[in-house]
Amino acid sequence: MMLKKVLVIYYKRHYGTLHAVKSALRKHRIRGKFVERDKINKKISDNAFDFVIAVGGDGTLLKAAQLVANTPVLHVISNVKVNESFF
Repeated sequence: MMLKKVLVIYYKRHYGTLHAVKSALRKHRIRGKFVERDKINKKISDNAFDFVIAVGGDGTLLKAAQLVANTPVLHVISNVKVNESFF
């Protein structure tokens, strides 16, 4: 799958990880739209983005999953010292 449009939903305090995600997208020439988690609250249509990246913790992942139906979501944990996710 060729990624052209990626939505990045992020938690406002985790700028270091967000910068790394921006750099990776730029390196691969992928266009990203960056939206703070608390500033987005409406569903996103299936064709709007090829991929969603949730940068933050559990709450950011849950918020992203609520907003997209059939779009793949990648969770990038931005603060492993306080995150409660288990794998």
